[in-house]
Amino acid sequence: MSTLSEFNAGLTIGVVESVSPNILSAVMTPDAPHGTALNTRAITRFPRLNGYVVIPSEAGAVIGLVTWIGVEADRSPTAIAPDIVALAAPRRRMRILPLGTVNEDATGGAVLERGVLLFPTVGDPVLLATRDQLRCLGLPETPENVRIGISPLAGGVAVRVDPDKMLARHLAILGNTGSGKSCSAALFLRRAIEAADGAQGDGPRIVVIDANGEYQQAFDDLGSVRVRRFAVEPDEGCESLRVPAWLWTSREWVAFSGAQRAAQAPFLRQALRLLRSGGALSDPTRARTFTVCRSFFVQARRRAIQVGAAGDFKQRMDAGHVISAMLAWSQRCAADETLPEAQPHAESISAACADARADSFDGRYWNPIDVSVWEAIAGHLAELSRSIEGEVPLPDVHEDDPLFFYVEDLAEAIELAALDDESASAVQWLAPLTYRLRHLMGDRRLRSIAATHEDESLVQILDNYLAPNQVTIIDVSLVPSAARSVVVAVLARLLFDAHERYRRVHQATRSTVLLMEEAHTFITKQRGFSEDDAPTSAVELCREAFERIAREGRKFGLSLMLTSQRPAELSETVLSQCNTFLVHRVVNDVDQNLLRRLVPDALGELLAELPSLPARTAILLGWASEIPTLVSIDELDERFRPNSRDPRFLSVWRSAATTPGWAEVVDHWQGDSSTPIHNGWKSEASVRPGGAVDLPEEPPF
Repeated sequence: MSTLSEFNAGLTIGVVESVSPNILSAVMTPDAPHGTALNTRAITRFPRLNGYVVIPSEAGAVIGLVTWIGVEADRSPTAIAPDIVALAAPRRRMRILPLGTVNEDATGGAVLERGVLLFPTVGDPVLLATRDQLRCLGLPETPENVRIGISPLAGGVAVRVDPDKMLARHLAILGNTGSGKSCSAALFLRRAIEAADGAQGDGPRIVVIDANGEYQQAFDDLGSVRVRRFAVEPDEGCESLRVPAWLWTSREWVAFSGAQRAAQAPFLRQALRLLRSGGALSDPTRARTFTVCRSFFVQARRRAIQVGAAGDFKQRMDAGHVISAMLAWSQRCAADETLPEAQPHAESISAACADARADSFDGRYWNPIDVSVWEAIAGHLAELSRSIEGEVPLPDVHEDDPLFFYVEDLAEAIELAALDDESASAVQWLAPLTYRLRHLMGDRRLRSIAATHEDESLVQILDNYLAPNQVTIIDVSLVPSAARSVVVAVLARLLFDAHERYRRVHQATRSTVLLMEEAHTFITKQRGFSEDDAPTSAVELCREAFERIAREGRKFGLSLMLTSQRPAELSETVLSQCNTFLVHRVVNDVDQNLLRRLVPDALGELLAELPSLPARTAILLGWASEIPTLVSIDELDERFRPNSRDPRFLSVWRSAATTPGWAEVVDHWQGDSSTPIHNGWKSEASVRPGGAVDLPEEPPF
């Protein structure tokens, strides 16, 4: 045929009977195939639900999807002669969903355009689609287009996709457990990596947040691409997962600690500012000393201005507590030979505090401390601070600045922040917060993730997770449940902030793919607003981080790719920002209804097949596919499949092999209980007001 509108008459299988914007009805001719068609010079199953037909028109051939096939009687008898009327007889009919228009390109090949410019009219012929026309359902074979499978309803033509379209506007792979979504994600990424391998440039940059530890071997054997794995309890070939807590923002700390917004969160933020203020100092010891010194200086100045020699009984007792804490700290600082420039000032502070204690403490109660004493102590503290800080003053910091500090000092810093006059009583009702922090940070698994390492920097962390030509697999399966959502939220926020600032600094973007496995666990839909005084939920922070990536990540080169077995549980914002979907078998009716609402125009009927899709079969729809296409996903080599296969019960029960016992599992679970696991976690306390460190013995206030 010379043009697509000049079809061979033998391809005609019916006539258009009715036309509407979203559905065409056709009556099939008596000689139309009854199961197998040879008209297209190839064996084709026809008629078939979700098969393709074409209807020629002036603007090209309209390609449509068969959504219903049935037998109905003719609506009216037909006159076949002046005195003879044929009785109504059953006729085969079909309903067709118009999808797009097939035209010729400059080379004479078929090209598909989404949408229908000119609809057919009643009486137009309905034809079988030829293999050349069906081939245009997938992209042409080029180095840039990667194959993901075949279309069984289009004669087995290869389905190729453009990775730019699949990833640029985010991709969601959805389906019930066991439907093959994890293998589909791994297959697509492997094909995209293979397409980029060997080309000049940075190479792929992919980060996988692995919720269940399934992707250990999924990206092995990929040529020059490096694969790095991070986990809480690393084994051979795996590195320790590091999300140091000094990277966490104040909101993430509030969510992690459960601090009440109005009562406890302000002191937590003040403590973070205090600790981060010394983070600009390169030496950790100097940073810690400077931080505590600045805290005491602020307290001394406030008491000199606000309290002075006056004050009620409670204020005098609190002032004495501050003097005792400064005395203990200054004595340790004076004995620290690593800071020789600070020792003279620390000795002056120690002497001033000792004199104040001798003059104002009678062994049981504290008397008022003169204003001049506070001013003298504040002056010595200022000198000590300047000796550590050097000639260049430190800039003001925000509580969310990613500046280094010792995480184990946070509880003590909160208590220090509560020692000023206006909130002296807060030391008591802040105790639950500081107790929770010490308890949560006592988990050895969390220590390995969040503890402070003196030789670790933000540059090193970004290089670990965002190195060029690298697949980074972050296994969060063993992260403690109390911190799991916070850790994932910090990772997502860190990736977004890094890409946003990279573009601002370099006026360029770095293309990175973030794959979130089991997304419904971390990117949950919003279920209402919490009370004003309730702590910010870690789940809320996690959802907000991914919603920000979904809304704005494309501008900074950060693409979100997610898999989920419960789309109805996902954030509506994240799901609505995904422009391409690969939908496997979905049985739940709530999930099906949600997906139908996401599909444009009348394509919702296409998803009626979702409950019956076999494994490794999915419907590709959205921006990366001109029309929705049923895809039989290529089989992934078993060596590279995510470890999510179905368990085999009977074969295991009947196996004669001896299964290992629980002893090794318990050893791994419990860790080495005889030896404490440090991993850089500091056990030495700094200043702990309220009796947490060895202070001079005093009767209880």
